[in-house]
Amino acid sequence: MVRFFCSWGLSETFSFSFAGLPPTCLSHAVGIFAGIVVCVGASALQAGDLASSILAGTVIGILGPGFLYYRTRGIHPDRRFPACLGFTLANISGTAGPGALASGIILVYTFLLDSEQQTAATLFLPIATALAEPACVLYAKTIYSAFVVAKRPAVPGDTALINMPWMLIASHSYAESARLVGMFSSAVRGGEFTWLGSAFLTITLNVLARLGWMRWLAFQLSKRLLGVRIALAIAAPTAWSKLHDEVKIYGGYIRFIVPLALAASRAIYYVDISWDGPYAPIFNLSATCALPVLFLLEGLEDYIVINEWLPVGPLPPEVLHSQPGRSDDPTRLISVELRPVRSSAEEERRLEEFRSEKSATKSKMDVVCSTQTPELLGSVHAVGGRRSSWHSRLRRILGQERALVPALVLHGLREMSFISQLSAIACISEFTLGFIGTAIGPGYARGLCETGNNLEPLSVLWLPVPLTC
Repeated sequence: MVRFFCSWGLSETFSFSFAGLPPTCLSHAVGIFAGIVVCVGASALQAGDLASSILAGTVIGILGPGFLYYRTRGIHPDRRFPACLGFTLANISGTAGPGALASGIILVYTFLLDSEQQTAATLFLPIATALAEPACVLYAKTIYSAFVVAKRPAVPGDTALINMPWMLIASHSYAESARLVGMFSSAVRGGEFTWLGSAFLTITLNVLARLGWMRWLAFQLSKRLLGVRIALAIAAPTAWSKLHDEVKIYGGYIRFIVPLALAASRAIYYVDISWDGPYAPIFNLSATCALPVLFLLEGLEDYIVINEWLPVGPLPPEVLHSQPGRSDDPTRLISVELRPVRSSAEEERRLEEFRSEKSATKSKMDVVCSTQTPELLGSVHAVGGRRSSWHSRLRRILGQERALVPALVLHGLREMSFISQLSAIACISEFTLGFIGTAIGPGYARGLCETGNNLEPLSVLWLPVPLTC
């Protein structure tokens, strides 16, 4: 069932990117049938669960959307095959790339634990995931601008409905899964509470990142090392980073489905509710404590951010002083407006008239309003008034004088369909399940072995049957 929802979501996503249209029942059937055949064949060859899912997803992403593209050649006359293929490949990399990065992070973290480098492992997991996540968002923004915005109308369709949020969900949810798999597997394998250091460092970095302070620090560092122009390109906040912050509220809890389901299935199968032992529902006391603690820390993180217990980071002055682009730019964070301005001499003269006693009896509108046609200069960022809270005073000290008006692209965002949300949940759950088995041993995770094995990276690709202990 999990793989069915994965297949449905991948077919829908790549149909929008390749054909510019939602999938039809026929294209769904073609892609999913081919994916099932490949998945069954890979399983017969003893391929790992995650590997067979990746192979099936690749086939679904090629055949179903390809069939839809061929069947709808006359609907989008301006559609071009090379441009659509380029965006589809970029979309695949933007969706699967975060999973590949998270895989490497999990393997390195587990290797550090096996090498008894506890301090290095504690620091590596939260810092590596904190760096990988914004890098994936920057990559998604770059490819969308290069392969969609710059290629219209050769790449048609409503690509912002599914493709854009899917890449952002993947960026956050895979990173969160890597954190959970790493800390949970260290608790299961060692039975110690070394995961607590990573857990508290993770919530600290996540809160700072979601409130904008990590991006502000990254901008200041990039400005000093690489210059303002490059800092604006790689570290300035955008509508993508803001939407990514909003997605974090949704995508942080998906990762808990698999370990909770694993605990429930072990409890039902072994009828053992002990805290420790080979047949305990959550393996040992440390792992039993890890799941509720990590879940509560996730909720605490959301509560701090949503209620703004801590101030939101300021927008660097260089961003406000930079030349804004079009108001419909999908990467724009702040609204753009055109302001009528006059020469300094004209403004000074009218100000003197307004202050003079002679003009006191005149209508203020007669004095302030000019009879000359104002000159419209370049667009400027839209800002609001000054606020008096201590949060605002802190931002004012750091260079942000006024409140900001959000860009129009952030208003009226649509919600993904329910089936698309289930597809995202299924893909993240498949990833989490595969790497829990890799980190603690596939036989131990399934209750076939009384002790866990060492790290088995090849179990992601190849899973011998019967499973060995």
